[in-house]
Formats: sequence, C-alpha cells, structure tokens
Amino acid sequence: MFPDISCAFGKSHNGKRIGNDVEFCAALLEAKGVACVPGSAFGEPRALRISYTCPTPQLAPGMQRIQEFFAELS
Repeated sequence: MFPDISCAFGKSHNGKRIGNDVEFCAALLEAKGVACVPGSAFGEPRALRISYTCPTPQLAPGMQRIQEFFAELS
C-alpha cells in the first residue's frame, strides 16, 4: 500500500518538523514503533510503503498507531 502522506509535510510531531517522506518514516518509527519504507525508495516521494508481511493480528494495531501519529501532528 502506498498512502499519500504529503499532508504531513511542513507539520511537526513532538517538536520535530516533517519535511519529506524519510523524515515522516523516521518520526513514525521513533514515536509509535511503526516501521514503514519511504515512498521515495520506490519513486513516490509523497508516499510511504506499508508492507503486509507481518502477521494479520499486528496490522490493526499498527494502523491505529499511524492514525494516532497523524492526529498528533501540529
């Protein structure tokens, strides 16, 4: 899945400014323990890649943490 995360660019999370997909993924990992791959690694710098290789029961909590992260942006 490649959701567009460009709405987060220019915003901050816990005082850390997010300027691109790499910074978004780093902040998400640090804040919520969710690892995603920056979309720029696949030619889409406005997105991130979410992999479904983890066990299905782990997907819902991970998606919830991503939603919380977005809600915490300022």
